[in-house]
Amino acid sequence: MEKAIETETADGPDIVDWEKARAVALEARGFPLPISPGSPGLEDVVARARRVPRIPPWAEVEGGET
Repeated sequence: MEKAIETETADGPDIVDWEKARAVALEARGFPLPISPGSPGLEDVVARARRVPRIPPWAEVEGGET
C-alpha cells in the first residue's frame, strides 16, 4: 500500500497523512477514504454521503407495494 501511494504521490509525498493511510488500509471497508492531512474521517464522509432510497423508484409498483 505504501509503495503504491508513494508512486502516485511522487511529486508531493507530504500530501499523505501516513497514519491515516495505514488505518484506512487496515480497516479495508471497501470504499475509498481521503488520506491527506486534515481530510475528513470516516464519520464525516459517511455523514456527507448521498442518501439513496431503500426501494429504488423504478422498483415501485402501483399502490406503493413491491
